[in-house]
Amino acid sequence: PITVADSSAGATLSYQVPTPSMQELLIDKGKYFAFQINDVLEYQAKPNLMDMFAADAGEQMRIAIDSTVIYNTFTQGAAANKGATAGAKSSSFSLGTDGTPITLTASNVVQKVLEMASVLDEQNVPEEGRWLVIDPATRALLFQSELAKAYSTGDSTSPVRNGKVGTIDRFTVYVSNQLPRATAGNSWPTKANPTGTAQGGAVARRAIIAGHRSAIAFASQMTKTETLRNPSDFGDLVRGLQVYGYKVVKDTSLALLTAN
Repeated sequence: PITVADSSAGATLSYQVPTPSMQELLIDKGKYFAFQINDVLEYQAKPNLMDMFAADAGEQMRIAIDSTVIYNTFTQGAAANKGATAGAKSSSFSLGTDGTPITLTASNVVQKVLEMASVLDEQNVPEEGRWLVIDPATRALLFQSELAKAYSTGDSTSPVRNGKVGTIDRFTVYVSNQLPRATAGNSWPTKANPTGTAQGGAVARRAIIAGHRSAIAFASQMTKTETLRNPSDFGDLVRGLQVYGYKVVKDTSLALLTAN
């Protein structure tokens, strides 16, 4: 951070030498896909099987990496950016806890989004580059709120008509089915249990996350995609490897709402 000092007429300026702190991002994770295409099926199939399977492999790769990154970063925000007394200065925003999650309704969902924005405001998080990730159920509530009316948003068309959530209070809003959820009495999903503990029971709470692009560092590279002839059959073998790494580098730029 750059220091801001007082100024007066004729005063000598003192120049700061910025010395940024360094962090290491370990690229130690990888995902791969591998499938085979039989020559007979390939010749007879329409559309092209190679293109169709490769496109789906890329989509499944995105979902797998998205969920891994989200599951292992969403609870790492600053303590003042979550819980029943969120707010670094005011402690006046209730964003829910594991034991007492917030019940979201069409009448309060916009208010809670605004409170998440206020929590980031109290941490002096820049306004440009903010994002909000909600689940499909929360999107449905937003579309039942005042936000769905064109005169409330200033848009020429209601979000219900065009299907776009757009921007809410400086947040670019994304909808994802990968947000963690948990059943009553169970813990949040973890790295060791990436599918979560919500399987096989009623969901008691779900995570909604907000932040700024400075919160999480992420690096990814598709290192190899190759096609080989199948040595034991007539056909091709296709495989791809993607390596990646991630890390929460600024916890004050990450907020969590625990909803039921």
